[in-house]
Amino acid sequence: MKIITIEQFEKLPKKASVSGRALEPGKLYYIRDIRNKTNPVYVGKYVKPVMYYNDNSVLYNYRFEEVKYLVKTSQHRREPGEIFGNVEKYYEVVDPTPTKTDIKNKKITMKELEDFIRGKKAEPHESTPNVSFFGKDYRKVRDKFNNRSKQRSSLSSSRSSRKHVSRSSSSNSRSTRSSSRRSSLSSQRSLSSRSSHRLNDDL
Repeated sequence: MKIITIEQFEKLPKKASVSGRALEPGKLYYIRDIRNKTNPVYVGKYVKPVMYYNDNSVLYNYRFEEVKYLVKTSQHRREPGEIFGNVEKYYEVVDPTPTKTDIKNKKITMKELEDFIRGKKAEPHESTPNVSFFGKDYRKVRDKFNNRSKQRSSLSSSRSSRKHVSRSSSSNSRSTRSSSRRSSLSSQRSLSSRSSHRLNDDL
């Protein structure tokens, strides 16, 4: 097993610490020796309790097998033992790798969820209950989306109408300008013709 630091051990997925009486045979546990300042941590499979009789009292220790170091310093030269007492902290090992059973159960759950969604979509709208997806109500999200699309379409239509109005106003202004220019030219022409007629009459 790869040796890690105590900081890395703290980040490992594991259950809360339990006392020795709560250990279950056959399960893997992290064994943290809190008596030692160097904080060694071992990992091993719990086997059974070991009882000691002392002055009419019973003391319990706990036997493990396949015990190995997980957190180790250069001071830990000896191999770890197999019997531990109540002064250690025991954490049940949580394996993050999914098993075949986990994958199978997940596939079954996903299929049930997909069938449920298809069934709810096929129901009439009035009788469809509120169904939450990812913490949000599906119908609320749908209505919000539809309202946004309507707002976008209305905005685009208003923009196009504004563009049309601006274009028509610009064309009207251009036509008025051209007509005013034409009238001014015609008036100038009439004035010049009148002046020429007067000159001819005088001569």
